[in-house]
Amino acid sequence: MTKVLLEVCQGSACSEVSSGELLRCLQAGSGSRQGQQGTELQVVGTWCQGRCAIGPNLRINGRPLSVSGPSDARLVLDLALEHEPQAG
Repeated sequence: MTKVLLEVCQGSACSEVSSGELLRCLQAGSGSRQGQQGTELQVVGTWCQGRCAIGPNLRINGRPLSVSGPSDARLVLDLALEHEPQAG
């Protein structure tokens, strides 16, 4: 099974634009998607990712992505399942 790591910024600027809710939506949605396409999704919060002006920010296996908010959670999960797997 391949692993995909989603890291959601929880820094102050991203928190002001609902990154906490985005994190919760991704964690909830990832549970129903575990095992799809042979993929294990891990969703975690991180400290500031340094792109404060364009948040909320996240990384999929280290690659940066900015979204409009929690409403994009389904899109993020779709992208994660299509993403290049993480070694390990």
